This record gives sequence, structure tokens and C-alpha cells, in this order.
Amino acid sequence: MLVPNRLLFRFELPLFYRESPEIDGRLDDWSDRHRLPDLCRIDGQEPFGCIWMGWNRRGLFIACRVRGRTAPFACNPAEFWKGDNLRLCTDMRDTRDIRRASRYCQQFYFLPAGCPVYRACRCTGGGCRPSRIPRGCTRRAPSGPGRGRR
Repeated sequence: MLVPNRLLFRFELPLFYRESPEIDGRLDDWSDRHRLPDLCRIDGQEPFGCIWMGWNRRGLFIACRVRGRTAPFACNPAEFWKGDNLRLCTDMRDTRDIRRASRYCQQFYFLPAGCPVYRACRCTGGGCRPSRIPRGCTRRAPSGPGRGRR
């Protein structure tokens, strides 16, 4: 398939309000109302996991469960865009005719806490701290011409 079928459509999905979840690795407090649809089925693929999203005045909340995985996660915080991750792209403006990134666009990468490299990462000190991101663990995207900044 040269172009995936899902790229031929523009999807807009409602995000429903929810109370702030407890960040403990359990997903039993997420309801089906917050589950995002499996868009991979449009391309004839089977989903390998589930994603839930919700919001409240404190922020945006995401939960993910991967099914059928037997191998350990492969991720490296120094090269976070490679390997196992969940990427979230946001555009905080309502312009549908501009096809380039701007200062209103962000990308977030979430790495699995069960990754062997993550446990040894200097950023976490060997432990999982899901409630905050240590200052030294974030990187800014390069700015300049063609990089989304004016």
C-alpha cells in the first residue's frame, strides 16, 4: 500500500472530561467513553493496544495498554524517537489549511517505564517518577528557519 487509507481522511474525536487519574499503572478506572477508536482497522490491520484520553482543567491525560507483547521493551532516553514509544502531536490552533508546524505545534514522546535502559537512566535515578518530568530529561526542538519558529 503506497498511501495508508487513514491518511485520506481527517478525523476529529471528542475528548471527554474526567477526574485526574491516579498514576499507578492500573487502567481499571478508565471507561470505554474515553477510549480512542482503532483507526488502524481502516488499513486492514489489527490493533496491538488500546489508548484512552481525557481532560480536565489540570491537563490532558493519556493511558495506553499494549497487548500480546512478550519481548522486553526497547527504548533509549537519549534517542527517545527510536524504539518503543507513544508519540502525541498537538496543534493548539484551529487552522486546517496550514500544512506546516508552527509554535503552536508540539510533539511529546512517552517511553515505557519497564524498559531496562529507562531504569538505569540518569534522569530518573533508577526509578519511575511518573508524576513529574525531571528538568534535565527534556529537550527543546531546534528552532530557526523551517523548524516551526518565526
